[in-house]
Amino acid sequence: MIANAQAKLARKGADFIASKAGVEDWPDLSKGEVAHPLAENLS
Repeated sequence: MIANAQAKLARKGADFIASKAGVEDWPDLSKGEVAHPLAENLS
């Protein structure tokens, strides 16, 4: 999984959120923009 994440980051310049529930692609966002949706997903 780490190798795939590194390859994707190099290819797309994008990060993703991974959990036991699956993987979600997230667009480029500022820390402030990602904080609320991320907190919602964690609750």
